[in-house]
Amino acid sequence: FYNNCKKFTNGVDELFMRTKPKPAFINQEKVQKEVKAVLTESATLTCEVAQDTTEVKWYKDGKLLVSSRKFKIETLGKTRRLVVGQLEKKDAGEYICEAAGQKMTFKLEVKGEQCPGDVEQEWCGDQGQQAFPDP
Repeated sequence: FYNNCKKFTNGVDELFMRTKPKPAFINQEKVQKEVKAVLTESATLTCEVAQDTTEVKWYKDGKLLVSSRKFKIETLGKTRRLVVGQLEKKDAGEYICEAAGQKMTFKLEVKGEQCPGDVEQEWCGDQGQQAFPDP
């Protein structure tokens, strides 16, 4: 994949070759780019890079993320994962996996509603009804 440009200057031919950048990501069509998860649980976003050594950066709504208790950044072979733990409503939004100047965009939707303060359950259903975990 070459794009050749030829330049003639002062009787000297110069040939410039521009190469298209190699894709940073592979198997993009298999990646789940819209993720729905339940309040208080965790959500995992996954991208696969072309090279084992490729480093990625994760962003949420344009802000660079670093590995923390809330955001766990994992590398396994060519797989890069962002695990968002203890989901809150504010965790919903756009996430980007960036490698070698190329980006994959994910949308995270967090389902469920916060229960009133006097309710012991961790979350309520979408209509504000109390939801009980399976026994």
